[in-house]
Amino acid sequence: MRITSQKGFSGVDERVSLQNSPRYASAMRNFRITESGSLQKRPDAVYCCDLPDETIRGVWRGSLNGTDTLLLVGGTSLYRADPNLETISPVYVGYVGMGECNIFEFDGFVYIKTVTNYVKYNGTVFSNVDGYVPIVAIGCSPEGEGELYEPINLICNKRRIRYSADGVSTIYKIIEDGVIGIRHFMLNGEAYDADYTFDAEEKTVTFSEPPPAGLNNLEICYIMADSVSQKWRFLGCRNLMLFGGNSDGRIFLWGHNGLPNYRFHSELAEGVPSAEYFPVNNYTVIGNSEITCIVQQYDRQLIFTKDKAYYSFCELREDMLGNLYSSFPVFSLNGSKGCLFRTNGCVIDNRPVTLCVDGINLWESTDIENEKNAVCISREFSGAFRNLINDDLSKMKLMDFQANRELYLINGSIAYVYNYGLGAWYLFNGFADDCCFVYGTKMYFANGSKLYWFGNEAGSGEDRTDIWESCFITAGADKGAVDAVGCELDAFIQGPVTVCVELEESGSGRKVSRSFDFPFTENRFHRLSFRPALKRVMPFRIRLTESGKGSCVFHNISVITRSKERSSRRGIL
Repeated sequence: MRITSQKGFSGVDERVSLQNSPRYASAMRNFRITESGSLQKRPDAVYCCDLPDETIRGVWRGSLNGTDTLLLVGGTSLYRADPNLETISPVYVGYVGMGECNIFEFDGFVYIKTVTNYVKYNGTVFSNVDGYVPIVAIGCSPEGEGELYEPINLICNKRRIRYSADGVSTIYKIIEDGVIGIRHFMLNGEAYDADYTFDAEEKTVTFSEPPPAGLNNLEICYIMADSVSQKWRFLGCRNLMLFGGNSDGRIFLWGHNGLPNYRFHSELAEGVPSAEYFPVNNYTVIGNSEITCIVQQYDRQLIFTKDKAYYSFCELREDMLGNLYSSFPVFSLNGSKGCLFRTNGCVIDNRPVTLCVDGINLWESTDIENEKNAVCISREFSGAFRNLINDDLSKMKLMDFQANRELYLINGSIAYVYNYGLGAWYLFNGFADDCCFVYGTKMYFANGSKLYWFGNEAGSGEDRTDIWESCFITAGADKGAVDAVGCELDAFIQGPVTVCVELEESGSGRKVSRSFDFPFTENRFHRLSFRPALKRVMPFRIRLTESGKGSCVFHNISVITRSKERSSRRGIL
């Protein structure tokens, strides 16, 4: 007799076809591996709420105005809900626009950017983002000649000019085409209520009385026609990230279909980080290929195209007048690997993750500054990933569920999960996802109009069948066939649940199985054992299936075999 026992499971490895013990799985659906190496039913999806007739396109949870808040973008609208209530009832907040959306928190507001609109919400006030109004010129004479100061803002149709009034002139000229009106005047930093006329054709403001003389004392804020707006550059970007340089938060955008290799970024507004100032010249053209992903690693930004990688960082520079400003230069990092699909990026343990031709890669730092090695971590799923990269990658997502130390590569209804705490791969299906968001120990994901979440504990409620199947095993036999005479599993049962254990011979397909039914609610350990009486097999595999609304955790599995001696008379093993 020989007992082959396995006290820890190591996930799926397609490369292993024959092994001595049931350590690796050839197939594994909806089981995860715990920190102790046990097999556990994956977390159940817990229903949160429904937005009838509207597809959920964005999810955010956090503190707004001191209140724990859940925000949903469904269709073209923003909804708010209290995530701590047993029954979540979303309340309409306002219109956000159409197309893909990004949701992020900045300086007490949650900003929502869609392809057609840009809005903000602080839990009380919801409004369109008007944008920072730049001072485009200073020290101007009444004729409009002066010194250029701040660049035009992509998302704002207003500008400011500061004049040094001479105390005599009543006509002040704006040297810019497309001016359609005046918004306000300021004199010495205070509102200036003056009688005036505006001539759009001549681009002049005529005051009834000359403004008092002074240095940069008169400010005129004017409105531009929509026809000269470049807001399309901003709205067309489908991906964004926050990146801090020298403690100054910037927002970087990319993924514009018309400008695929452009990276845009925000700027300080009067010395303060802002999500509402995107200067027209704050962009970098990176290579000649589409930017697919940008992630942060320490104080560096890693920028990926489909087959190349670059890096960038915040560099303080000095202009001709001695003023310091932030620049974000770009340098080449890798000429053969990048990221195959467009994503907001993902980092696990401060190591960026991308999908390359050879599978999922981790970008690890070397001893040489700014050098990175791209290391493939998905060889266990190499066959699946080879097929995956030939599919439509437009809806694929990467997500780090840090509470579980799990990396999710979500492709439609399938999630390839890498437990980077254990170095193990497994697979979840029935995971249909339109968008997802991680908050603490919960991962929120949407399927059409419905929102769900799951956490880091095995749930009990979904009635589905989960499977674990070992690679073929020899059970320690050096040669010849064996009789499988016993099989034992230690499991913690949370009923109701049905467990089926099956042994199958390679080649012939001979199999024997035994079901264990636990119809009642319970929470205790069980030793599941049976005598398969599967004779003269070599090799064989074990298949475990679990079904029902309950759950179970398999801690170890043992197979008892008996070697068969060679029979010279019959010529068999």
